[in-house]
Amino acid sequence: MMEASKAVTPLKSEEGMIIFSASEASGEYCSGAVEAADHLKVLLKQEVGTYSPCVDYLNMVRQLPNIGSGDFVSEGWRRKLCEWSYEVVDHFGFDREAVSIALNYLDRYVATKVQDCNHVIGQKEFQLLAVTCLYTALKIHGETEDPNGQRRKLRIDAFVELSRGFFSVDIIEEMERDIFATLDWRVNPPTCLRFVSSILRLCPKWTIGGIGIAHSNFIGSIFDVSRYLTELSVCVASFSCTFKTSVIAYASVLCAIEALESTRPLPYAVRVAFQNNVADATGLTPNCPDILHAKAMVKELCPDMFNKLDAFDDMPEVPHEIPDFESPSESAQQNGGKTSPICVMDDVNDSRRKRIKFSQNS
Repeated sequence: MMEASKAVTPLKSEEGMIIFSASEASGEYCSGAVEAADHLKVLLKQEVGTYSPCVDYLNMVRQLPNIGSGDFVSEGWRRKLCEWSYEVVDHFGFDREAVSIALNYLDRYVATKVQDCNHVIGQKEFQLLAVTCLYTALKIHGETEDPNGQRRKLRIDAFVELSRGFFSVDIIEEMERDIFATLDWRVNPPTCLRFVSSILRLCPKWTIGGIGIAHSNFIGSIFDVSRYLTELSVCVASFSCTFKTSVIAYASVLCAIEALESTRPLPYAVRVAFQNNVADATGLTPNCPDILHAKAMVKELCPDMFNKLDAFDDMPEVPHEIPDFESPSESAQQNGGKTSPICVMDDVNDSRRKRIKFSQNS
């Protein structure tokens, strides 16, 4: 593997496949790659400080004295609330990226409370926190468009209804103020999807026999699977407590490339150039210990994807475009929150979306 600081030389295969590196591609692609690299630098800077991985608060609480098994939220509770959040955004047509932002708020808030004052959050308070974090994330980042073209946001009354009135408007707003204060108003975390989008823009374009459609097909498929894997990772607390967002994103991209190997094989020369471009922009390589660890955990989220060679045989041969994430709400405007691969590949959600409500006896 070449050193990250060295430029990648354009390659040409025996089959006549021409590959353009990020530094010597056409003007349009070169501009996109440079912008992607610059965007990655901004995201990497953000995740080093304020948005670095939080402490493992679940493990910390288990070690506190006089804490019974039913007194504090568990990994299972967190996963349940994360899945509920996905159901809500799907039902109302918001982009699923808002859930990753909401869980970022939740994890950082709870970790801060536990770390600073050993404050143990019970299950009902955790429910309130999850509701409020999702409401806040959608209010800040989850704008979408209705069919008439008018911008709308999910009103707080909808969350009162979702909780069956168990949490009033005043209670939710009070929790929101506490979240802002605890997080010091740092509510714009870099998400895995933004990293994935920028990372894939570093993949060189290539043509086979003069046909240029191959690049968009391949990269679009990788984006879909990568997004699906990052969505799964949001439901597992150990990801947010162990890895930086960039590591999860790149590990998901590498896993997606591997999962698609039988039906969408990325040409070897393209893969080498892509990995070098990513290393040059981020310092991340496939053999980094964190990347290897994250890849192993990502594969555990969906083992069938990597065991079944025909898992993607039915994926359509159509061009794809990678969403650009220059503004927080852009992906929601483009997708309407309804095209995430998790809705297609993981038959969890019924085609008839149902509003999931908290039980007061939960």
